[in-house]
Amino acid sequence: MRDLGKDQLVRLGAYGDPTAVPLGLWLDLVSQAAGWTGYTHQWCSPRFAAFKELCQASVDTEAEAAQAVNMGWGYFRVTPPGMSQPVIQGELLCPASEEAGKLINCCGCLLCDGASKSRIVIGAHGAQRARVRSV
Repeated sequence: MRDLGKDQLVRLGAYGDPTAVPLGLWLDLVSQAAGWTGYTHQWCSPRFAAFKELCQASVDTEAEAAQAVNMGWGYFRVTPPGMSQPVIQGELLCPASEEAGKLINCCGCLLCDGASKSRIVIGAHGAQRARVRSV
């Protein structure tokens, strides 16, 4: 696994939640990686607390964001499409987003690596953006 990730930029859980794979495998994969990003919806489960060093908590509301921070996670908060981007204290508008002017891409940014404890916000994007609803 170390050789597979060596000098690579890794997206943990590109096709599912990273917690579906044992943490040790991810740690081996990124041990020599050039960098990584990862997001999990399982952040509030104590069973997956150790993933906070590799992943951002994927949150949908300001209340979830506050809860994630209190539990020691960085987070990635998605707001519904068409909403103005309310950035709360300590948050950064995703530098790769349209709203931020696509200043850099994810591979160049890597703030969503879990370890940096970043607080990122972005408007819903991609093919499924219409499914994101206001809570």
